[in-house]
Amino acid sequence: MKKRACTILLVLLLSAVCFGFPCAAAAKDGAPVSMEVSSIYGDMGKMGVHIPLTVILYGQAAEPFEGTVTVCTMENRADEGERIYKYRYPVKVNMAETRKLKLYIPLGQKSSQMQVILTGSDGREVIKKDVYFDIPRDSGRLLIGALTNREDELRYFDGVSLDYGMVTSRLICLDETDFPEDARGLEMLDILIINHYETERLSAGQQAALRKWVDSGGTLLIGTGAMVYGTLGPMAGELVEYPVETILYEDINLGAEYAKDAPGDADLKMICARMQIPGGVEVEESDGVPLLTMVRRGDGQIGIFSYDLGEISGFVENNPSYANKMLLDVLGEDNISNIYYYSSYGNDSKYWSAQGLVNTGNADRLPDIPLYAVVIVIYILVVGPGLYLLLKKKDMSRYYGTSVVICSIAASFVVYLLGVETRFTSQFFTCATILETDVSAVRETTYLNVRTPDSRPYSVSIAPEYEVTPLTRTSRYDETLSLSLDGKGIDELELYFGEDETRISSEKSKAFESGFFLVSGEREAGPDEERITGSVTWFDGKVSGTIINGLPFRLENAALIFYGQVYPIGNLEAGEVLSLEEEELMAWPVELPYMLSEYMTGSGGSRDANDKEYLERVGRSNLYFSYLSDKFDTCLPDARLVGFGENGGILTSEQMKDQMADGRTLYAARIDAAVRRNGKLYRSCLVNPPKINTGNGSVSRNGMIMYGSDPQTVEYFIGTDIGVEKISFLPVSEEFLDTSDYYYLKRFDGTAYFYNCETRSFDRVNLSQIDFSEEELRPYISEKNSLTVKYTAGENDSSGVSTLLPYPMVTGREH
Repeated sequence: MKKRACTILLVLLLSAVCFGFPCAAAAKDGAPVSMEVSSIYGDMGKMGVHIPLTVILYGQAAEPFEGTVTVCTMENRADEGERIYKYRYPVKVNMAETRKLKLYIPLGQKSSQMQVILTGSDGREVIKKDVYFDIPRDSGRLLIGALTNREDELRYFDGVSLDYGMVTSRLICLDETDFPEDARGLEMLDILIINHYETERLSAGQQAALRKWVDSGGTLLIGTGAMVYGTLGPMAGELVEYPVETILYEDINLGAEYAKDAPGDADLKMICARMQIPGGVEVEESDGVPLLTMVRRGDGQIGIFSYDLGEISGFVENNPSYANKMLLDVLGEDNISNIYYYSSYGNDSKYWSAQGLVNTGNADRLPDIPLYAVVIVIYILVVGPGLYLLLKKKDMSRYYGTSVVICSIAASFVVYLLGVETRFTSQFFTCATILETDVSAVRETTYLNVRTPDSRPYSVSIAPEYEVTPLTRTSRYDETLSLSLDGKGIDELELYFGEDETRISSEKSKAFESGFFLVSGEREAGPDEERITGSVTWFDGKVSGTIINGLPFRLENAALIFYGQVYPIGNLEAGEVLSLEEEELMAWPVELPYMLSEYMTGSGGSRDANDKEYLERVGRSNLYFSYLSDKFDTCLPDARLVGFGENGGILTSEQMKDQMADGRTLYAARIDAAVRRNGKLYRSCLVNPPKINTGNGSVSRNGMIMYGSDPQTVEYFIGTDIGVEKISFLPVSEEFLDTSDYYYLKRFDGTAYFYNCETRSFDRVNLSQIDFSEEELRPYISEKNSLTVKYTAGENDSSGVSTLLPYPMVTGREH
């Protein structure tokens, strides 16, 4: 019997060795789901920028698989520590089913690594993949995307050395199969090129993502030539006046400096499409033929080449510096210099914006110091002479000690009740919301700060239609990057993106440590949407028309804002119809939006940190400034009605109900502004970025500030679509400088000169006359419809004072 048992045991052992135990065999067969992870940009990444990840899951088990895909990144804490951020997405995969997830995950600013982990419904890890991104710290990378059917013809854009070798370009060719349908997927790109490609091949979602990316600051370049209709595609009507004038086979000179042996060496015969581009600036031209025309769109820009970019590939191979010139013409030296810094170390501007917007809270939660003082005085009087004399009079002095204890307890209870509103007992939130409406959509941008009064866990739920992005600081303050996400004892913050909610949670936190998030959403405006409406005419420094507050509450600190001009309103009551008749506008310094925000909110007065009204004004001013900085960063063709109202957005959502949340909401509405009258057009001379030169090399973006006493020369590109009849140089309104806070700023009172295109010299002019007629301007308007002005400092100007230059507006006939 024993011998038989030993024989059976031996057979089982041999089977296990040769074939494995049944459970081991099941594990060896593989996971119930396979997982592949990729990015359309390969291993290239940028700190803090959304990386478009594609996660492909394939079901390999008989039973449906339910679990979670988690992407882990590492971020900096405010105290220079580290924190793991986990982005979790629930998934379900059936047998033999392929599930494709397109995720947009911001690369952590503390590590160039991501971990993608697939876990089952029981929380057990099934698959883990490490994804590493190349982040050069000693050089910058200009990332260029391309939609083209001829990749080889655009290879000259790859490896271009810029900014004395500090920045190198990289070209990534895309197509409609991997082009993102979300603008976040294009954040990585500095430039996108469309050349020899039918733009209509992009889906409606991809085209919308492209437009949103440009509006948010992207640079789009379009090559045309014989394929002008195909490359412009659905954007044709937005950019050029159709039909295209002519498509000609022309001799083009690309620059005498590229003629090595003979003048004709730089000549190419190419097919060029001649187009009318309203508001465009001709950046490159050849003998009167526009080669590259740039036009502003939102915060971004679009460059339209009149030729197919592939046709110059041979020329650029022989003259590599021409590709350098093209990129400089498109982006400018300052933007290219910034690429090194931001592509290597990330950008945390929104993190610092959140510090000023939501790092304080509601001024109503401040303790009432005078009331506390009254309680203390009454307590001292009662416990001291009052109680003693009362008990002595009643011959009960022996109870004085007991009475003091009772009074102390009562006083403590009163102090406790007074502080209920100032005391936090659980997680609490601070929000700063901007709700912007137009005819078709309502857009919300909310800065959210999540805090706890101690180290307890917290969780906040947000409606799933919102995009939620953590805001963290860059690693430039701490040069070393973490090489691994496997560190033990590191705090974790989780963002769960479910069908019914987006949830932010943390199992451990530090008392009153801020957790900043950007929450954004967009929805269609309903036909009966309560909103701000209006229609105005903006002409010759005045505004006429009607503004209607269709919101069910009053707007405060309201203003009608144009780029460079403003009409302060103050309070606009619910349902109020405001009629404007040739109202004078104030000129505000477009490069210093904090001056307008402080003026509108009155935050330049008291500096008492215990003054609730002052703190509320400062909070409003900060939100005003954030909106102005974002929306009026470049020239806008229309107007915005802006004002503060009742809380809205996520503060009033069902998910935030019964939560301890404070905040303020800025309402903004796009107002149609007619800028034409009697066949004439009125607009800013800054509709296109000016060219600026100054003695000390320190210049502002739009040339509206002159630093110190060095002269500054500004070339204003008025646009080839308008014939100049008058240019007005509007001085910044004195109301903005009527305070000692701006002792370092002054209005321009120096000497100005116009460049005479006929004599090729500068002529002195008197800008105090403000308006210059067509006849006066005729010698000074160049062939490309630009005006060059040299500003020199006044007699009393010093190096410590900056001068606000006048704001130029043009009136003329449209071509």
